[in-house]
Amino acid sequence: MRLKNQSSASESATTGRLPLNDPAHRKPFGLTVLCVMTALLALAGKRAEPVATPAAELQIISVPDGARVLINRVERGATPLTVSDLPPGEHLVTLIKRGYRDHYETVVLGANGRRMLDVTLEPRVAMLIAHSIPRGATVSAGGVDLGVTPILINSLVPGTHRIRFSLPGFQPTEREVIVSERTPVKVAVELRSDSATLTLASDPPGAAVAVNGIPRGTTPCVVERIPEGEAVVDLSAEGFITVSQTVKLAAGETQTLNVTLSPKPARLVVTSRPPGARVYVNNERRGDTPLTLPELAPGTYRVRVEQDGYDPLARTLELVRASDTIEEFGLTSNTGLIQLTTTPADVEVFVAGKTLGKTKTGPDETTNLSNPLLIGGLSVGTHALKLVRKGWAEKTIEITVKRGETLTRHVALDRLFIPDYEVITVSGTVYRGVFDAITELGVCMETAPGVMTVIPIKDIRKRGSLRDDAPKE
Repeated sequence: MRLKNQSSASESATTGRLPLNDPAHRKPFGLTVLCVMTALLALAGKRAEPVATPAAELQIISVPDGARVLINRVERGATPLTVSDLPPGEHLVTLIKRGYRDHYETVVLGANGRRMLDVTLEPRVAMLIAHSIPRGATVSAGGVDLGVTPILINSLVPGTHRIRFSLPGFQPTEREVIVSERTPVKVAVELRSDSATLTLASDPPGAAVAVNGIPRGTTPCVVERIPEGEAVVDLSAEGFITVSQTVKLAAGETQTLNVTLSPKPARLVVTSRPPGARVYVNNERRGDTPLTLPELAPGTYRVRVEQDGYDPLARTLELVRASDTIEEFGLTSNTGLIQLTTTPADVEVFVAGKTLGKTKTGPDETTNLSNPLLIGGLSVGTHALKLVRKGWAEKTIEITVKRGETLTRHVALDRLFIPDYEVITVSGTVYRGVFDAITELGVCMETAPGVMTVIPIKDIRKRGSLRDDAPKE
């Protein structure tokens, strides 16, 4: 034994490895078992994950909509409705709506499937037999007309209804009835008259009559079976203003109504060439053209149109009721023209106190001759023209205007010597006259009629205007 151990030791020393039977080479058995058990427990702790079942989708619509939806007796909402969490398979779908029969239907859904259920609900109906005396009454329920008596009504839903009977000339009557799906219900009423009578006449006769908007003939006439209470009576005739009256009638009453119709007014439009003419109707001034007179009584009218510079024009017009008349007056000029030039320019021209214009400076300023001023609109005959310019003597001339002719005239004004300027020289000499200009030579002024004087600037001590509104220098 000692030799064997030595050999092993020798082998270890030679190879550098431990022998297989060396205690240091072997692992502990208990540790191995523990590792195996831990692995088994880990595998046992893993549970199998459940496999998800694909859901199906069901879309439900109904006519009418708003129906309650039950799926497998569980309420899920109201139509239109989409349910997306249903498992595959069969499902019982129930639709419930008041006034309609319940609808039951079984649907089969596949995995991940989609299906639409479109249902038209069947109304619950009951039958009602309606009679009235007299016949022909309108039967209604809930504001809906169902027909006229006698009638079999099969469009009512089971339950309580208030049935109304109405007939022109009779008082409306209501009955409350309870109807079911199985047994027809009969309801009969005797209507009580609520009508009255109207005797109508008009001036002129032949007017169309409407009572409460319903045509009832032409005057003279008798209108019967008018409902009790207030009634609106309209009488209308072509060319006359419609008359509307409200009368209060009692059942069995007869009233008489006599109406005088008023003719519709005529409309007159007056125009002229040129516009702006004065319009007189029966010698009363009504305005200027173009003029619209919308409310004229039918009849005969004398219309006269006047404008300065034109001959007046008058006509007699016959206006009928409800008519539109357009009357145009073409006026003829009764004036002439004046072509006027003046010396100097800037002369204002007046006739009868009214200014007609002012002459303008001509192209040659040295001559002081104005451009021609054309004056129109003067009536035929003799006129006095007054010509005015400040610093010049006014002049009045007479002219004779002829129809359609142009009169040429030239007028020269006389200048007034009215001193408006003063110059005082260094030596004390005072010059007063009409100012003309200031030049390089000095101040030019008219010191006497027709006498022009130039005062050198160097000799002037003081100068300025004599006008009250001008500043002194």
